[in-house]
Amino acid sequence: MELFWQTLEELEVTLSLHPGIPTNHPEYIVDELEGATWEWCFYKAMQALRLIMKNIFERHPKAKVFPGHM
Repeated sequence: MELFWQTLEELEVTLSLHPGIPTNHPEYIVDELEGATWEWCFYKAMQALRLIMKNIFERHPKAKVFPGHM
């Protein structure tokens, strides 16, 4: 993954994290919680926290990430 972040910095491009509809939930839950209502915000926040906790931005200060739909 280090090569990925290094390349992102070198190219000076922004990584866009876009949510999608998961397929691993039981059908009765998907209707209630899928999409922008709840799930996207939860997963976007979780992705951002993982990047922060793994010190991605300390190791790659020029990396840019756009967490869409936050």
